[in-house]
Amino acid sequence: GLQLKYNVMDELAFFIEPRITFADYSEKSNEQYMGKYITKNYTDKLFSINLGVEVMRATEENRLARSLNNELFEPYFFATASAGISSPIQVKRYELKRYMDYQVALGIGRTFTPLSSLRLSGDYGPLTVDTKGGNKKYNMTSVGLDYMLNLTNMMMGFDPQRMLDVELVAGIVGSFRMKPNVS
Repeated sequence: GLQLKYNVMDELAFFIEPRITFADYSEKSNEQYMGKYITKNYTDKLFSINLGVEVMRATEENRLARSLNNELFEPYFFATASAGISSPIQVKRYELKRYMDYQVALGIGRTFTPLSSLRLSGDYGPLTVDTKGGNKKYNMTSVGLDYMLNLTNMMMGFDPQRMLDVELVAGIVGSFRMKPNVS
């Protein structure tokens, strides 16, 4: 994923975060082999865009520092909340009809250096797809641990007054797909 962040003030920022998630799962089919139903494995590729807000704990040093000097940086904790849309992006198993479903996410994290942050996040959202075997609706929830690299600080140095940051987001995600409703 990638996060574009706009710092409104020292303690508040808005962000947009597009990402792609691969969700592996298996389903029993109606086919049988030696009297047992065959289980087939699938991977859903999901595209999502989240818009959110980040609230940071400000210190007096962060508010007073107005320099490119990294010694003025103080580590801080942050919390995020976001809402967005998601949709399947593959057509192998699906009809071409697309559904847009909502997605909500919460996260907590810590910025350790001007370049590095860690974030623990969770998201939830329903997903609707038209498969070649019928319409399916199911809920998807994910928990992830992300490393966030601040590309702006890496290229231009730390500036506590900067209003816009670009951060590269990469991590591990565990996704859980709830039982589908087939119509």
